[in-house]
Amino acid sequence: MPKPIPEYLNYFLEDCLMWVEGISVRAMFWGYGIYKFWKIFGIFVHDVIYFKVGDNNKHFFEERGSRPFTYQKKGEKSYSMRYMELPEAIMENREELELWIERSIEVKTGKRK
Repeated sequence: MPKPIPEYLNYFLEDCLMWVEGISVRAMFWGYGIYKFWKIFGIFVHDVIYFKVGDNNKHFFEERGSRPFTYQKKGEKSYSMRYMELPEAIMENREELELWIERSIEVKTGKRK
């Protein structure tokens, strides 16, 4: 049985992204991946939406005081992933949100082609 989509993620999908084509989510052991045409651009963990960041977009998140996604393995130090919290003001602005999604999709993963 698939795990139910949390209320806040459902709001983001239905109210903020309903006009964006190709959006899907997949449950992961620690949360959900958010995709556009099967390219991951965001994650949802502990009621927070994070977008993928890289050289092309990280400064936009930092300018707005976004926090990086971090996690801690049992008994170990904290680790940071290349995702930062999506500012709420961006969620409410359709044009900006679309631009932020595209920038996150364009982030290079470091894999060779």
